[in-house]
Amino acid sequence: MAIKFIALDTDGTLLDSNGKILPSTKIAVKKALEQGIKVALCSGRPIAGLKHFMDELGIVGPNQYAVTLNGAITRTADGQVMTEDLVSNRLYRKMFAFGKKHHIPFNIVSPDSKIITGDHDVDLMVYTQAYENSATLYIRQPDELPADFEIAKGCFVGKEELIDQWEEIRVNRQKRNHSLSKLRSEPNELE
Repeated sequence: MAIKFIALDTDGTLLDSNGKILPSTKIAVKKALEQGIKVALCSGRPIAGLKHFMDELGIVGPNQYAVTLNGAITRTADGQVMTEDLVSNRLYRKMFAFGKKHHIPFNIVSPDSKIITGDHDVDLMVYTQAYENSATLYIRQPDELPADFEIAKGCFVGKEELIDQWEEIRVNRQKRNHSLSKLRSEPNELE
Protein backbone atom coordinates (compact mmCIF):
# COMPACT_ATOMS: atom_id res chain seq x y z
CA MET A 1 0.00 0.00 0.00
CA ALA A 2 1.33 3.44 -0.97
CA ILE A 3 1.83 6.19 1.58
CA LYS A 4 -0.61 9.04 0.91
CA PHE A 5 -0.25 11.22 3.99
CA ILE A 6 2.49 12.02 6.52
CA ALA A 7 1.81 13.89 9.78
CA LEU A 8 4.90 15.22 11.55
CA ASP A 9 5.04 16.38 15.15
CA THR A 10 7.08 19.55 15.31
CA ASP A 11 8.81 20.18 18.65
CA GLY A 12 11.11 17.36 19.68
CA THR A 13 10.50 15.38 16.48
CA LEU A 14 10.80 17.47 13.32
CA LEU A 15 12.98 20.03 15.09
CA ASP A 16 16.28 19.18 16.71
CA SER A 17 17.26 20.35 20.20
CA ASN A 18 18.24 23.74 18.71
CA GLY A 19 14.85 24.24 17.07
CA LYS A 20 16.23 23.55 13.58
CA ILE A 21 15.24 21.11 10.84
CA LEU A 22 18.01 18.67 9.94
CA PRO A 23 19.13 18.65 6.27
CA SER A 24 18.25 14.93 6.05
CA THR A 25 14.71 15.72 7.16
CA LYS A 26 14.39 18.45 4.53
CA ILE A 27 15.47 15.98 1.85
CA ALA A 28 12.99 13.32 3.05
CA VAL A 29 10.07 15.78 3.13
CA LYS A 30 11.01 17.12 -0.31
CA LYS A 31 10.99 13.58 -1.72
CA ALA A 32 7.59 12.89 -0.16
CA LEU A 33 6.14 16.08 -1.64
CA GLU A 34 7.60 15.26 -5.06
CA GLN A 35 5.83 11.89 -4.90
CA GLY A 36 2.50 13.63 -4.29
CA ILE A 37 2.29 12.66 -0.63
CA LYS A 38 0.34 15.12 1.50
CA VAL A 39 2.31 16.40 4.50
CA ALA A 40 1.00 18.05 7.66
CA LEU A 41 2.89 19.68 10.49
CA CYS A 42 1.26 19.05 13.87
CA SER A 43 1.96 21.14 16.93
CA GLY A 44 0.73 22.91 20.02
CA ARG A 45 2.00 26.06 18.32
CA PRO A 46 -0.23 28.55 16.50
CA ILE A 47 0.04 28.85 12.73
CA ALA A 48 2.38 31.85 13.11
CA GLY A 49 4.81 29.53 14.93
CA LEU A 50 4.68 26.89 12.16
CA LYS A 51 4.52 28.94 8.98
CA HIS A 52 8.27 29.50 8.59
CA PHE A 53 8.96 25.76 9.06
CA MET A 54 6.27 24.93 6.50
CA ASP A 55 7.81 27.37 4.02
CA GLU A 56 11.29 26.00 4.68
CA LEU A 57 10.06 22.47 3.89
CA GLY A 58 7.95 23.46 0.88
CA ILE A 59 4.69 22.56 2.62
CA VAL A 60 2.56 25.11 0.78
CA GLY A 61 -0.74 25.43 -1.01
CA PRO A 62 -4.26 24.10 -0.57
CA ASN A 63 -3.27 20.40 -0.59
CA GLN A 64 -0.86 20.42 2.37
CA TYR A 65 -1.87 20.93 5.97
CA ALA A 66 -1.19 22.13 9.52
CA VAL A 67 -2.75 20.88 12.73
CA THR A 68 -2.22 23.72 15.18
CA LEU A 69 -2.79 24.46 18.84
CA ASN A 70 -2.99 20.78 19.82
CA GLY A 71 -5.72 20.15 17.27
CA ALA A 72 -7.89 23.19 18.05
CA ILE A 73 -7.48 24.45 14.47
CA THR A 74 -6.62 22.59 11.28
CA ARG A 75 -5.83 24.49 8.10
CA THR A 76 -4.52 24.10 4.64
CA ALA A 77 -0.97 25.34 4.18
CA ASP A 78 -2.31 28.39 2.34
CA GLY A 79 -4.26 29.41 5.46
CA GLN A 80 -7.80 28.13 4.81
CA VAL A 81 -9.33 27.01 8.14
CA MET A 82 -10.73 23.50 7.83
CA THR A 83 -11.83 22.83 11.44
CA GLU A 84 -11.98 24.77 14.70
CA ASP A 85 -12.64 23.53 18.22
CA LEU A 86 -12.41 26.68 20.28
CA VAL A 87 -12.89 27.35 23.99
CA SER A 88 -15.88 29.51 24.92
CA ASN A 89 -15.56 32.92 26.50
CA ARG A 90 -17.24 31.54 29.64
CA LEU A 91 -14.60 28.83 30.10
CA TYR A 92 -11.80 31.25 29.22
CA ARG A 93 -12.97 33.56 32.01
CA LYS A 94 -13.05 30.63 34.46
CA MET A 95 -9.46 29.69 33.57
CA PHE A 96 -8.36 33.33 33.90
CA ALA A 97 -10.03 33.59 37.35
CA PHE A 98 -8.42 30.32 38.46
CA GLY A 99 -4.95 31.56 37.48
CA LYS A 100 -5.51 34.87 39.22
CA LYS A 101 -6.86 33.23 42.40
CA HIS A 102 -3.92 30.83 42.65
CA HIS A 103 -1.24 33.28 41.40
CA ILE A 104 -0.37 31.16 38.35
CA PRO A 105 0.67 33.11 35.25
CA PHE A 106 -1.96 32.48 32.55
CA ASN A 107 -2.11 33.36 28.88
CA ILE A 108 -4.19 32.40 25.91
CA VAL A 109 -3.61 31.91 22.22
CA SER A 110 -6.24 33.37 19.93
CA PRO A 111 -7.26 31.68 16.66
CA ASP A 112 -5.22 34.30 14.78
CA SER A 113 -1.99 33.53 16.71
CA LYS A 114 -2.06 36.38 19.23
CA ILE A 115 -0.82 35.61 22.74
CA ILE A 116 -2.87 37.46 25.32
CA THR A 117 -2.37 37.71 29.07
CA GLY A 118 -4.20 39.70 31.70
CA ASP A 119 -1.11 39.71 33.90
CA HIS A 120 0.66 43.07 33.86
CA ASP A 121 3.63 41.39 35.53
CA VAL A 122 4.29 39.17 32.51
CA ASP A 123 6.07 35.89 33.25
CA LEU A 124 9.24 35.20 31.24
CA MET A 125 7.64 32.02 29.87
CA VAL A 126 4.86 34.08 28.26
CA TYR A 127 7.42 36.31 26.53
CA THR A 128 9.28 33.20 25.40
CA GLN A 129 6.11 31.65 23.94
CA ALA A 130 5.37 34.81 22.00
CA TYR A 131 8.94 35.02 20.66
CA GLU A 132 9.18 31.33 19.71
CA ASN A 133 5.88 31.50 17.86
CA SER A 134 6.39 34.80 16.02
CA ALA A 135 3.27 35.98 17.85
CA THR A 136 2.31 39.43 19.07
CA LEU A 137 1.89 39.66 22.86
CA TYR A 138 -1.08 41.63 24.19
CA ILE A 139 -1.95 42.50 27.78
CA ARG A 140 -5.73 42.50 28.06
CA GLN A 141 -8.20 41.70 30.81
CA PRO A 142 -11.11 39.45 29.79
CA ASP A 143 -13.51 42.43 29.96
CA GLU A 144 -11.38 44.25 27.37
CA LEU A 145 -12.13 41.54 24.80
CA PRO A 146 -15.40 41.05 22.90
CA ALA A 147 -18.13 39.18 24.79
CA ASP A 148 -18.13 36.43 22.15
CA PHE A 149 -14.32 36.09 22.13
CA GLU A 150 -13.22 32.44 21.94
CA ILE A 151 -9.74 31.07 22.48
CA ALA A 152 -7.77 28.31 20.82
CA LYS A 153 -5.61 27.43 23.82
CA GLY A 154 -5.07 28.49 27.42
CA CYS A 155 -1.68 28.09 29.13
CA PHE A 156 -0.74 28.17 32.80
CA VAL A 157 3.01 28.77 32.90
CA GLY A 158 5.76 29.52 35.36
CA LYS A 159 8.43 27.88 37.44
CA GLU A 160 8.20 24.10 37.47
CA GLU A 161 7.64 24.05 41.24
CA LEU A 162 4.63 26.36 40.85
CA ILE A 163 3.06 24.18 38.16
CA ASP A 164 3.79 21.07 40.28
CA GLN A 165 1.77 22.58 43.16
CA TRP A 166 -1.29 22.79 40.94
CA GLU A 167 -0.95 19.41 39.24
CA GLU A 168 -3.16 17.84 41.92
CA ILE A 169 -5.83 20.50 41.38
CA ARG A 170 -5.73 19.75 37.66
CA VAL A 171 -6.27 16.04 38.28
CA ASN A 172 -9.17 16.69 40.66
CA ARG A 173 -10.84 19.21 38.35
CA GLN A 174 -10.36 16.94 35.35
CA LYS A 175 -12.63 14.40 37.02
CA ARG A 176 -15.39 17.03 37.24
CA ASN A 177 -14.86 18.91 33.97
CA HIS A 178 -14.70 16.84 30.81
CA SER A 179 -15.32 19.79 28.48
CA LEU A 180 -11.62 20.66 28.24
CA SER A 181 -8.49 18.65 27.58
CA LYS A 182 -5.53 19.31 29.85
CA LEU A 183 -1.92 18.62 29.00
CA ARG A 184 1.32 19.07 30.96
CA SER A 185 3.28 19.80 27.78
CA GLU A 186 6.45 20.99 29.49
CA PRO A 187 7.66 20.95 33.10
CA ASN A 188 6.74 24.65 33.33
CA GLU A 189 3.55 24.63 31.25
CA LEU A 190 0.02 23.29 31.72
CA GLU A 191 -2.22 23.74 28.68
